[in-house]
Order: sequence, then C-alpha cells, then structure tokens
Amino acid sequence: MREIIKLSLILAVICSIAGAALAATYSVTSGIIVERQKAELHARLQGLLPLADNFTETTAEGVTYYLATRAGQPIGAVMVAAGRGYAGPIKLLVSFSEDGIVQGVKITDHNETAGIGVRVETADFLGQFVGKEQGQPVAIGQDIVAATGATISARGVAAGVRQAIADFGVHVLRAPPALEEFDLSRVRDGVYTGEAPGFLGPVTVEVTVSGGKITQVTVRHADTPEMADEAARVIPQRIIDKQHFRVDAVSGATATSEAIMLAVRKAVPEPLLEISELADGAYEGEGEGLMGPIRVRVTVQGGRVADIAVLAHSETPEYAARAFPGITAAVMERQTVQVDVVSGATAASEGLLAALRTALETAPLR
Repeated sequence: MREIIKLSLILAVICSIAGAALAATYSVTSGIIVERQKAELHARLQGLLPLADNFTETTAEGVTYYLATRAGQPIGAVMVAAGRGYAGPIKLLVSFSEDGIVQGVKITDHNETAGIGVRVETADFLGQFVGKEQGQPVAIGQDIVAATGATISARGVAAGVRQAIADFGVHVLRAPPALEEFDLSRVRDGVYTGEAPGFLGPVTVEVTVSGGKITQVTVRHADTPEMADEAARVIPQRIIDKQHFRVDAVSGATATSEAIMLAVRKAVPEPLLEISELADGAYEGEGEGLMGPIRVRVTVQGGRVADIAVLAHSETPEYAARAFPGITAAVMERQTVQVDVVSGATAASEGLLAALRTALETAPLR
C-alpha cells in the first residue's frame, strides 16, 4: 500500500512538472505564433496589393475586409470571401484598386479533391478575374473558362469573386445600384439631408429639391482634402446637370465620389407608392439580385398586399433564406416597400425589393 501511495505521489509530481513546463512553453511560443500568423497574413495581403504599406482590418455585417493605404492614403482593399466548391467552401482573398477593379485573387483554404482542386489555384485560371468590376459578368461558361476537370470548384471560385465584388461595392465604395430609378417628379420641395461612409469618415450632403428638380447639393466630408475636395466640388454639379444621383466618379477620388452619390440617394425621399390606391389583381415584377434576376408575383386585394410569391431566383440558398422571409413579412405587415434590407444579405434584399416595386408599379389605379 505504501509503495502504491509513493508511486502515486511521484506520478502526481511528474504530471505537475510536465504541466508547468507545457504552460511555460505555451506562454513563450503563443506570442511568437500570433506574430508569425500576422506576418503571413500581411505577406498574403501585400502580395495582392504590393504598393500598400498598411492594412486595416474591418468587419461590418459579417463581411471582413482590409483597407489598404500607402503613406496614409487609400489605394484599395482586400475582401475576404468564399464560394461553395465540390467538397465545401473555397476561401478567398480578392484585392481591389480604390475604384473597385479586381487586382488579384488568392485561394487561402479548400477541401477539394487532391489533384483536382489545385487546378483552380493556378495563375492562368485566377488571372481571368483580374480587371473585373461591378456590372460585368463573372461566370463560368460566359467570360470565365473553367479549369479542366474542375468545373464545380471553378464555379465556387467565381461565386466567391462575385460576392467579393458586391461586398466591395457595399462596404468600401458604398455604391448605389447603377440602374436604379430616381423619380423626382413626385418629391416635395424642400432641403433633405443624407449621410454615407466615405473612405476615412462620414460624408454628409444637403440636397435642395424645387419644382421636381435638384437645384443645389452641398457636401461635408472627412476624407483626404487633396483628393476629396475635388469630388465635393465636381460631383454635385454633375448630379444637378443629370438630375440623377448616379454620375461619373472623379478619378482618384472614387470612394468619396461614391459616398456623395449614395448620400444624395439617401437624402432624397422615395416617391410614395400608395398601395391603397391600386386595383385588385396579381402583378409580376423583376429585380436584379447578387446572382441574377429575382422574379415575384404580388397579389393586391382591397387596396392591400394580400400575398407575395417569389417565382424564380438564382441567389445562394443561405442568402435567400436570410433575406426573403424577412422582407416579405415586413412588406405585408407595413403595406409598403419602404422597408429595411436584411443585414448580411443586402444584395438579395435589394433585388427582392426592386422586384416588388416593379410589380406594384405595373398595377393600375382603382
């Protein structure tokens, strides 16, 4: 018995010493591991944007990206994205210039079949995405040629790049939809205020509407004066000349230009669509989602939206499940299409709302 107790005590002492040694080793090496991981990430980011000397990590609505600067001036960003391949998610880093043009794509992780999945990591395949931007197709079989024998993996990469382009537009450029209708004829005269995030801080505008036209736009911003002041001077006049918030950006100040446009879009109120004045019937409409058109049918009865059916869409199931039920429930409850988008599924939400608006605008008055 004494021998057993003795052996137990010896074992306990050995375990204690080993545990203390492991703890000490971890305390010494954990910091080294973290620093090494940071260095590896920085090397990956700089490999995608070689001119950048600093990257600032940002996370908004579940989207992570790294704002890139050189000597304190913004030069672009690297977006974290993913697309679904044959065996699971394919994780990507996608870099952009400040004006939203893809500069490079790096695959950081995947579980694709050995010897096949690696084919989508080649420079020849990934190089096809360089130069892409919002409004251009990014699809296998259209403008992108799949890696031989790895079509499903290639589609996953293309989906990830499309997501990155959309996320860059929403979170960095803050770009409003290029083809969105902008009806000023039914907007009451007044001065309206709107705000949107610029590259370095908020951009605020005051928009004067008179006689169904924009007559004045004033801008306040916190972006770099050397570039942003030119945008603050030029963009308002372009908006007044065109009578639309979507105008050409100022070269070298794209982020500020887009922020001004979005702030103007937010400032000017939507002309009210009075559902109570619409005739009974079923009306169909279409809006552009992230992955393609979204088609809906809206049934109006007794001056109210009685039913909403999504007839067709190409959105990723995860985003559709997140956006569609919330949007349709909000429209049915509030009896208006002026409802908030669903966080984390902005493009799908906006596409559905555009489809609903288009459908209701086809309805005759009662």
